[in-house]
Parts: sequence; structure tokens; C-alpha cells
Amino acid sequence: MNVLSLFNKSIKLPFIIFLVLLIFSLILGLELRSSTLHYIETFEPISEALEHKRVDLYSDAILVYRYYATQNFSDLLAIEEDIKNSDSTCTRMDTTLANYYSENLISTPQYESYISSVIAHSNAETIKDELLKQHRQSLVNNKNQVNQSLFLEYEELIFLAIQDIEKEILRIQIEKEEAQATLRITELTTGIVIISILVIFIIFSIRHIIFVRKKIIDPIKSINTKTNSIFGNEETENIDDLESKVQSIISFIEKETITNPQKKKEFKEHILKSEYHEIISFLKLREEHQKATTMKDIKIHLKMTHPTLMGRLKYLEEHSYIEIIKNGRDKIITLL
Repeated sequence: MNVLSLFNKSIKLPFIIFLVLLIFSLILGLELRSSTLHYIETFEPISEALEHKRVDLYSDAILVYRYYATQNFSDLLAIEEDIKNSDSTCTRMDTTLANYYSENLISTPQYESYISSVIAHSNAETIKDELLKQHRQSLVNNKNQVNQSLFLEYEELIFLAIQDIEKEILRIQIEKEEAQATLRITELTTGIVIISILVIFIIFSIRHIIFVRKKIIDPIKSINTKTNSIFGNEETENIDDLESKVQSIISFIEKETITNPQKKKEFKEHILKSEYHEIISFLKLREEHQKATTMKDIKIHLKMTHPTLMGRLKYLEEHSYIEIIKNGRDKIITLL
């Protein structure tokens, strides 16, 4: 197996995980953005309908005053036509909103809020129609009478209707701005998450490359350097070649040490970890001075805790590096 192939295989699973996270974040971000945009778009037909109803109230009020001021029947009919056209537009917009609601293009709270905000407008329209009817009848009868109480009620309803509609327009504007702020936050958050995933993956890849170099590539180079004198100058780039070379090294060591116990002993000491070397070196030093070494001596000299020392001595004893001999309440440690 090639070193590059080993690296690709080891990074394949993390790459898939990061890719899945990246795609999931992107899809989630796009979905949130789409739903927020749709929510913002639902305000447009409602805002348009409310704005027209507000204009309709002002327009109707002016037309009603003109209607009462005229005594000419032709002018009366022209004013009625203008009022009818404005009312038709309001009705058409109400129908459009009702269709949007039935198709779930606008939410129930939005639609119900709109309906409640135009109740006063509907009441004003009813009284307006009654005023027009009465004035038309009075002109037919040549009486030109005005129902003052009904007229005052109409004025009050117009004022109330305009207040309700303007409140609803303001509320919608605030909600729309909040939704737009949410949209910006969603886009920013999605961008940060995606960039973070990419940065993490890049950092992970760099660390993984360093790890592979340290644990695989560098050891291979080291083995090449140390074994060239024995096996020639052929470079090892393949894991299978490395395994073959290591087997050759083991065979070479066994051959050299099987007939030479001293070399075998030196080799065994050489492959020990540094923490075990400390104990072996201390025991050698004591033996050179012909001093017996107890566990207490090792513990004091190397400043080890009892459990740590016991674990290391047990390992050395199991692998035939030392022998532990009980001597009363203490234990004597000797090299084999």
C-alpha cells in the first residue's frame, strides 16, 4: 500500500463527515432564507390593500362632501361613478387576499389581523352608502335635506377607520423590518458556519498531514537511513516494502543475538522505553558499586509513586530484565 493511498484512506471518513456537515448547513441555511423571504413577501399584498383602503377613505370623504354640495344631477352621477370605481378596487383586493389565505400564501394571524383592522372601514362604507342614497332621494324630491346625525357618525367612523388602518400598516412595517433583520442574521450565521466548517477541515487536514508525516513518512525515512548499510540504498515508499524490510531486520537481529547473549541483552535494553531505562541504569550503577537495591532505593532516587514503580517493575520482571527477591519486609531488585 502506497503512503499516499494510506493517507487518502485515513482522511476519507473525516472528509465525508465534513462534507455532510457542509451540505446540511448549506441546505438548512437556504431553507431558512427561503422561508424568511416568503414570510416577508406575504406582507406586500396586505400592505397594498391597507394603503388603498386608507386612500379610499380620504377619497370617499372628499367625494361625499362634493356629493352633498352639488345640486346638479349629472355631477351627482359622475361622483357616484368615482366612488363606485374606488369601492370596486377595494372589493377586488379583499377577494385577492381571501384567495391568498385559502391557498396558504398568507398566514391565519396575518389575515385575521387585516380583517380586524378594516372593520371600521366597512362600517364607514355602509353609512356612506346610506348617506348617498338619502341625498339622492332628497334631490329627486327637491328637498335637499341632510341627515346631520348620520353625517357626524360617518365622520367619526372615517377617523376611527384611518387610525386602525395606520396602526396595522405600522405593525406590518415593524414585523417586516424584524423579518428582514432575521434574514440578514440567517445569511450571516450560515456564512459563518460554512466558513467555520471549511476552516476546521483545513486545520484538521494540516494536522493529519503532520501526523502522517511524523508517524509514517519520517519513520520510513529513518528506517531507510539505518538499514541502507545492510540492505543497500533502495528507498522504501511502499508500506508492503516496509513490512518486508522490517521482517528482514527482525531476522537479522535474531541471527545476530541467538549466538551472542550479550548482544541480545544489549538489544533488549535498547528497545526499552525511556522510563524503563531509568530503572535499568540505576540498577547498573548500584551493581557497579556492589550495592543491593531495594524498591525503596529506586522510589527515592527516581521520585516515583509506589503504584507507578510497581507497574514498571512488574513489566521488567515479566520481560526478563530483572528479578525481584523478597528480603524480609523489603524486596531486592537485581538485573538478569
